[in-house]
Amino acid sequence: MRLLVGGDSFAQRPKDEDNTHWCELLALEHSVPVDFVAVGGADISTTTLKTIQAILSEQYTHCVFFITDWFRDVVHAQLKDIHSKFDYITPTNFYSSLNLPNYCFTRNVFTEHTKYRFTGYFNLIENSSDQLNYKELLNYMQLKADFTYTHDHLSNLSMLANVAKEKNVKLMLVEVFSNTIANNVDDFATFIPNLRSSVFNYFNSMGTSQKQFYQHKDNEPYKQIPSHHGAGQHKHILALFRYEKPNWLT
Repeated sequence: MRLLVGGDSFAQRPKDEDNTHWCELLALEHSVPVDFVAVGGADISTTTLKTIQAILSEQYTHCVFFITDWFRDVVHAQLKDIHSKFDYITPTNFYSSLNLPNYCFTRNVFTEHTKYRFTGYFNLIENSSDQLNYKELLNYMQLKADFTYTHDHLSNLSMLANVAKEKNVKLMLVEVFSNTIANNVDDFATFIPNLRSSVFNYFNSMGTSQKQFYQHKDNEPYKQIPSHHGAGQHKHILALFRYEKPNWLT
């Protein structure tokens, strides 16, 4: 067996050596190797791309995928981009073999030299005011087609689920930013294969929400660090997962 963990910053390993991510604790319990491919602050297209790429390149048996906020997006980074605070990524030539036409573009696409940054309503609002570009926010909201937030999110999750199914990878979706899917499993199951047994929302299980959780003074310091949880919290989340999803990593 081999476990893959993908998603946004909630799926990142903590930097503190005394703090171990609950997914890694789960893997250690079963003596299973684990790999993390998370991208902090990333949108659903980026996180699913990185995760699918890993599934196709390694022999994984299980995958835990953290669903990012519905209102994150990604754009092509300009050479003189003022948003130095945003993370930059350089994806590999994931789709290069599909030979998409370049006639609509003024630049090469799908190359190692193409860089992107994360934007969208959520990322623009959540950052500090000194980094917030109101002109960009207004322009983005005017140009962004509203339906794509839902359609693209579901399309990416559906693709991830289908690739996992094709490669015999047991997939677990972890919802942290909302309880949209967890509370409407029957509706979303139409679009995401095997959803009824493969969604986990630990904030729901704690009787709170992501927003309420980080409003508490004891949890606020974790808001800006990878994984967003302390050592004791990771152990508590693992206990919840064991209770709700017994024998998943088998």
